[in-house]
Amino acid sequence: MHVITHADHLASVRNAASELLLSVAHARESCARTDALSRSSAPTTCWRSGATPCHILAERFDLVSSVPWRLSIPPAAYVAGRLARAWVAYRRGVVSPEPTLSPVIQDADRWGMRLYEAEAVELAAVHLSTDQPVVAAELLAAVEAARRNIGLHWRPSYQRTAVDRADETVRGLLAPEHLAEARVRGAASTLAASAASAVYHLTGAELRL
Repeated sequence: MHVITHADHLASVRNAASELLLSVAHARESCARTDALSRSSAPTTCWRSGATPCHILAERFDLVSSVPWRLSIPPAAYVAGRLARAWVAYRRGVVSPEPTLSPVIQDADRWGMRLYEAEAVELAAVHLSTDQPVVAAELLAAVEAARRNIGLHWRPSYQRTAVDRADETVRGLLAPEHLAEARVRGAASTLAASAASAVYHLTGAELRL
């Protein structure tokens, strides 16, 4: 019998919250043409250009001009919202994840949010699987080891599908011995080191550990 761990529960709650936030974002985009707010002189930002859904709601209630919106959002909610946006970009076929994904990895690492950090590094591996299969294989193995340590087993269906495809891709591109070596290196790596590797291979910039 599969046991639902605390980490699994947190992941499922985050996924449900993300889907709700995505619904808000999609609704905001669909009514952008007729939304008077988007035509006003007040600062407005859409989901695609960098706002979290919390920012969108703050705009709706005219809070942006009076309170710095980021100061009122807990770091976990801020990271979760941006991680959801990175998944949306992937599901829409965006092939340049640097603007959305790398900052999420950096923030999750800086704030010690291992659950979000593991998921973001895994998404980085998905993006890197075709062009840098050795790196992707290392990252996938590292995240799998980190998830076991956290006690995290559950994934939403879209994440599971993406990871399975990435794993299939690297297995198809690498010789068995090279794949095995990459997986051994990844499993022996820390999550923080894997996060630094992910940021470097996405952007060329180093993440300080």
